[in-house]
Amino acid sequence: GVTQLGAVRSSRLQNLEIEGVFKANKDYIDFCLVKGEINPFISQLELRPLPEEYLHDLPTSILKLISRNNLGGTKDDIRFPVDQSDRIWKATSSPSPALPLNVNVSNVDLKANVTPPLQVLQTAFAHPERLEFIHNGLETEDYGYRVFLYFLELNRTLKVGQRVFDIYVNGEIKEDRFDILAGGSNYRYTVLNVSATGSLNVSLVKASKSEFGPLLNAYEILQVRSWIEETNQTDVEVIQKMREELLLSNQDNKALESWSGDPCILFPWHGIACDGSNGSSAITKLDLSSSKLKGPIPFSVTEMTNLKILNLSHNSFTGYIPSFLQSSLLISVDLSYNDLMGPLPESITSLPHLKSLYFGCNQHMSEEDPEKLNSLLINTDYGRCKAKPRIRQVIVISAITCGSLLITLAVGILFVCRYRRKLIPLEGFGGKDYPMQAK
Repeated sequence: GVTQLGAVRSSRLQNLEIEGVFKANKDYIDFCLVKGEINPFISQLELRPLPEEYLHDLPTSILKLISRNNLGGTKDDIRFPVDQSDRIWKATSSPSPALPLNVNVSNVDLKANVTPPLQVLQTAFAHPERLEFIHNGLETEDYGYRVFLYFLELNRTLKVGQRVFDIYVNGEIKEDRFDILAGGSNYRYTVLNVSATGSLNVSLVKASKSEFGPLLNAYEILQVRSWIEETNQTDVEVIQKMREELLLSNQDNKALESWSGDPCILFPWHGIACDGSNGSSAITKLDLSSSKLKGPIPFSVTEMTNLKILNLSHNSFTGYIPSFLQSSLLISVDLSYNDLMGPLPESITSLPHLKSLYFGCNQHMSEEDPEKLNSLLINTDYGRCKAKPRIRQVIVISAITCGSLLITLAVGILFVCRYRRKLIPLEGFGGKDYPMQAK
């Protein structure tokens, strides 16, 4: 897709990391860096497998990491091999007046794949009344956020009902009377789906009649972004294949320099037009005319199932014209002014939607029988290397019209001049003109 994950600003280049979570639906993924305030650059790119729970119930979204915190941790970041998913847990110092806890734990039943490693869970923040975590500087647009809260009760003497608290996000209660031990285990995690603008405040408040205040071991905040649908996958694969075929004979061709990333969205490739009316974009027009291309016409062009207009004219393509599938949607084909050879394939003339076909000025191709092409009721140059009849007709008609107009003007001027010679202005008689009397 072409979903934006973030923006790099010149004032925030120091140790900037951007992390996104997406579902891999194919065996590759495209990443694009677009010039903004500064020229794009990247120092490191990592791909890590993550548990599917992150995107549960979000099939058409991606997540952007806002914060991943190891509460009470005092050492360096924790990641692989301690975390098998290679998530990077940032050590977070204690916000006053929270109390850091650190207890060595073992033999804990951690069932969920999304669960942090024990080295993260063995530290925590606790408070007799209230814990609060504030994140400012978020986007001002209204985004959805997914908040993961991880709890491991470090006090082994506590029983069910002794540590109970309410969970709030931006002042709205999300879970009331939350008890870590309620499920029969000393470990529990919860996922909160919220909306926020500009800032996010996660608060854990001691519930009434609870003996102990809230505790939290680790948490993650991820922003939910809609997955922007990419170009039709079949079209992408075919146009990439076509690019490889063209590059075999056109390594330094400037027309192909823009052919990277998604062919339709964000920065469309040179010569390509797309239609997104049916959801995902589809390539419907390929116009590489006058692009200084050479070599054979790529065979893969015949596999572009959504293509309606094909213009490869005024290049130096050689060889035979490939055969097209009868399922093609092509309505216009222009292969004129190249160096193609051989007869015109019947697969082109029999295309069901074809309305125009031009293939003239290919000196090694023979002209087609006019009667045969006329029977197809299409606009064509019949393979001839000269101006189209309609253009000549317009020129002839224009010439005749202009000639008639000049003759009319000449006659009109002559008539006016001869008439005026018979008139004499007599200003002394009220400026009226009177005819001369012959003597």
